[in-house]
Amino acid sequence: LLTNIYPLFRKQFLADHLWNGAKKTKALTTLKDDAGDAVSPPSRWTNAFALPDDVLRVWRLNGLENRPDYVGGFTTNMWEIEVVVSDEGEAEEALTRALCTDESAATIEYVFDVGDKVTLLGPLTQHALGRALADYVAHNFGKNATEIAQLEALAKEALLAAKGVDGQEG
Repeated sequence: LLTNIYPLFRKQFLADHLWNGAKKTKALTTLKDDAGDAVSPPSRWTNAFALPDDVLRVWRLNGLENRPDYVGGFTTNMWEIEVVVSDEGEAEEALTRALCTDESAATIEYVFDVGDKVTLLGPLTQHALGRALADYVAHNFGKNATEIAQLEALAKEALLAAKGVDGQEG
């Protein structure tokens, strides 16, 4: 059970917050097709950039968070993560997740999947990850409602402590 659940659970846990030890900064390159040509983003954007394979959540682009601007009753974002088609018209079109933006260059700060290297995370975050996993799987191990409620309270307490020390956002 844990072998099947843990990888996706870990990714979800990490993506929920900007944890010390699970953050990287990287300059992105323009997304290219097999011929080496820039891939066209959806029409509302000017550029599409290739995302790193380990990205779970983009936090900042060029030092700025993606806080929507409300213009004339419409919301505009600085970027979107979207699936774009490269090699359009070919027998095997490629679908790729890309960062689409009007920025001409893109350096992102992002949360990445630490994989089996959980020691990259601070001790409080490791503890919170373990507590949250125990709470998540408790019903599969015959725990009653009282025990599950206790595990949930311990997980919330550990998460709060970890966010206070190992978190980078409010």
